[in-house]
Amino acid sequence: MALCVPFCDTERVYRQIACPDFTMALSESNPDADSEVEGDGRTRRRVRNREKVVEALYELIGEGHRRPTADQVAARAGVGRRTVFRHFDDLESLFAELARQVLNEAQSGRKELDPGGPLEVRLEQLVAGYAALFEKLTPFRRSNQLHAWRSPVLQRFDRQAHEHLRAGVSQALPELADEPAAIRASLFLLFSPTAWDGLREDQGLDPRGAEEALLAAARRLLLSR
Repeated sequence: MALCVPFCDTERVYRQIACPDFTMALSESNPDADSEVEGDGRTRRRVRNREKVVEALYELIGEGHRRPTADQVAARAGVGRRTVFRHFDDLESLFAELARQVLNEAQSGRKELDPGGPLEVRLEQLVAGYAALFEKLTPFRRSNQLHAWRSPVLQRFDRQAHEHLRAGVSQALPELADEPAAIRASLFLLFSPTAWDGLREDQGLDPRGAEEALLAAARRLLLSR
């Protein structure tokens, strides 16, 4: 999810020169009060600009830009290029915010199924829900794959996402608790981004075809014995 931003000393020097101290503008009548007000205003602007940068990253990656440039992010966020560099001094916290936004979207889109309903119906509903989720989040996974090797935050996000997915499968299919370990592992693999990417990219299936293949495999594992 990172940007192609040159992290060089020149940019840091430029940032320092371009962002002078504001203390000379304080009123002599009540400098402490004015300083506090101005400080609060700068803090709010800084927080809002950071949110804009994260939102811009989210939108651009969601549109298929695996490595958005600083200029693209600045233009989308409506902030200066300098602001983008300022916030990218702390890449890991930006990764954390973006990963949290993606994970929240995944969780909000998940609907708990009635574990007492017919198994066939639950399988169809589970497959449909996971297929839609995987397809929607594909751009973020692809971007993650480019950068996870150097980001502990993204590595942790991947682990949490897989735990979340397995928990959803276990909730919808309580029968898995009585199945052999190999069957459980196979089902968890089926309901994973790895399997979805394999169906979409390696097998060349469209979303509908990938969903049908996933359902057929799940049925074979749980219903054809």
